[in-house]
Amino acid sequence: MRSYLDGNDKKNEIRLLFRHPLHKNKVIVILEGKTDVKLFRSLLNSQYISLETFDGKNSLVEIMNEMVFEYPNRLFAICDADFLHLGAEYDIYERNSVFLTDYHDVEMMLFCSRSLDNYVNEYSLPEVVDFMKNYLYENAMEAAYFIGIIRWLNDIEDLGLRFEGLNFRSFIDIDRTGITVSEEDLIDEILRRSNNLESHVSASFLMGRISELRAEARDQLQVNCGHDVTKIVSMVYQGSWVSSERNMDQRKVESALRIGYQVSDFIQTELFRKLNSAFVKSGLAASIC
Repeated sequence: MRSYLDGNDKKNEIRLLFRHPLHKNKVIVILEGKTDVKLFRSLLNSQYISLETFDGKNSLVEIMNEMVFEYPNRLFAICDADFLHLGAEYDIYERNSVFLTDYHDVEMMLFCSRSLDNYVNEYSLPEVVDFMKNYLYENAMEAAYFIGIIRWLNDIEDLGLRFEGLNFRSFIDIDRTGITVSEEDLIDEILRRSNNLESHVSASFLMGRISELRAEARDQLQVNCGHDVTKIVSMVYQGSWVSSERNMDQRKVESALRIGYQVSDFIQTELFRKLNSAFVKSGLAASIC
């Protein structure tokens, strides 16, 4: 009931915005969360575009499915792709003016841009800057891949595994030679915090299914969750051998990546191409800052 009321509240809020004189010649873009607003307000032209948020991808999509016909060419949404690029039908999203990130999520788009080099330049000790530019991307992506595979399996089979609050230090070791993930410890950590699982969801079951998914050699950019990657980066930069910032955490990593991401990075994405095409159809004079 609460989600139903929240959805109706948001729809009414959008209707009121479109009736307001300040929004007369604007389109509205709905985003998944407040941190996305921080990024896209530096990329999209506020003279023509208003940004709104709605927590929860499914609820956002439901709103768009109903309201896009009420406000054609004036209402759009941007969502994390999550695992949709790995084979699911996702053109229905675009038909309802919901545009997906090129990679798994916004944070993966940031991490795979020049913003990562800016982060390394800003927070690395001078003597390790060049080393970290080679070390960080490859090792963080590889470490996050196993976690991403488990998340993907959970998504495919609706296993009910819980990932919130994972203690990454219980299964990850970091040194100058690389980032090591103990797969057994990670699975134990996830099973320990997941309640009311089906009886067949055991460590051996998970390892078997994970091996099958790994054999498909899926793209890390689509499997890896950006928040897992930024968590691992924060752990690396808590090391005194690499970091000039002694109080690094995941929030600071993601903030720095957002700040370092430029319009020139954004216009190279498929998300920009599709979003800009939709804006042109709506008659916008300019879509980016």
